[in-house]
Amino acid sequence: MLVEPPVDRSTLTDAVLQYYGLTVSSLEYVPVGWATAGYSLWADGSQYFLKLWPDRGRATGALERLPFVQALHAHGLRVPYPLATKTDELWVEVPAGVIALFPFLAGEILPDWPVWPPAVLTEIGRTVGQLHSIPLELPFREEFEVRTREQLRPYYGSEVLRPYETELAAQLDRLDELQAVARAVPSRVVVSHTDLYGNNMLADGDGQLSVLDWDDMLLAPPEYDLSLLLHGVQPMDASALLTVLEVYPIRPLRLELFAFFLLRRALNDFTARVVVLADRELSAAAAADAREGLELWGAEQWRHLDRLLDLIRAPLAG
Repeated sequence: MLVEPPVDRSTLTDAVLQYYGLTVSSLEYVPVGWATAGYSLWADGSQYFLKLWPDRGRATGALERLPFVQALHAHGLRVPYPLATKTDELWVEVPAGVIALFPFLAGEILPDWPVWPPAVLTEIGRTVGQLHSIPLELPFREEFEVRTREQLRPYYGSEVLRPYETELAAQLDRLDELQAVARAVPSRVVVSHTDLYGNNMLADGDGQLSVLDWDDMLLAPPEYDLSLLLHGVQPMDASALLTVLEVYPIRPLRLELFAFFLLRRALNDFTARVVVLADRELSAAAAADAREGLELWGAEQWRHLDRLLDLIRAPLAG
């Protein structure tokens, strides 16, 4: 969350003492994420990250994944793994919602994803390759679901959606076709982050990467994670993905799956902003940001899709 929710911070520090046995000396809000609130805290001489889910109902999927994030850490992946309470629980209910405590990972989010230095992209290739090679069984699996039509239906005819309706209809039809292909094409599944882009990666001074926010991890084709290397401000080229593929080990990779995941992402991002713009109490700044996002992360993504697919067609075939 970019803005801290209404929380009595003393209830958070009291919970850290009660459940983790740590005395908090400082607590600072960190404006990141959408559905969660984050805090940097110091306790007993060490730094931690406290994650708060204000909505217990929306936290269910993320909480179910916490043991698997621990398993990723045990396999050597640099992730913010949950620390256990004094009674070996990985999360705790508090008056403000649900909290979990993690080690604080050093590093910075680099700008201009995915136009990052080649050395960092190479490290991404190694990190994603390591993730996709971990033999972890998950109860969460990609089903190639598409909910965009249903989600957009209440907004047809609105001032926001009207200029896009013809173009949108063609993209929704195409996504239906790609969904059928994706479900039919043979593909292996791997442990996947599913939102593996710049804001969810920290690079430290030694060039090592930490991968954040595992709330939606599942078993999926490797193309799911790799496709986000083509999801940036358009027009962009495929150099980031091609650099990653120089060290990424899994083959074959299928163009049809890249197409499905990229188009679904564009339509999902577009839809999320349509929903935001329907809020009558939206601030002018938030409305401007959402309108920009309709183009930047929605329409411009699907308008450049075929060009991007052409750029990777030969490398994937080779």
